[in-house]
Amino acid sequence: MKRVIIFLTMMLSLVMITSCNKNKNIINSDPPAEPAYFLIEVTGEDVYENGYYCERLTNGTTVHFWLNSASEEPAGWYIYLVDNELSDEEIIKLKETAPALIGSGDIESNYGQWIYIFCDVNKETADEPTKDVLSFSYPASFI
Repeated sequence: MKRVIIFLTMMLSLVMITSCNKNKNIINSDPPAEPAYFLIEVTGEDVYENGYYCERLTNGTTVHFWLNSASEEPAGWYIYLVDNELSDEEIIKLKETAPALIGSGDIESNYGQWIYIFCDVNKETADEPTKDVLSFSYPASFI
């Protein structure tokens, strides 16, 4: 009787060990998830009426800017980074200071800061908007 119990125990152990090894050979075919990114495109039409565009950042990270120019003469795009949303008077004063970036490049930001983008082609300086597009992107944050 002891031999039968030992034999059954050995067989069950062998079956369990071989079944556990089968899962190691399974290959996960799903690629790892990539982080989500915000992609914002600011067109000449977006800035034509008031001369600027603003957006609050929802992450503290590097913000990447690049300019796609479809105009014969590219417009001047001036990018500012501020801590709070500005009033109309403060926006006028902001334009008198040095921008954080002109055109394409990168800016380091903090969570909750505001990006103000000014274009020198607007209703005060031109008859029609520029065909340029200033795009910027940054990774999403899941706070």
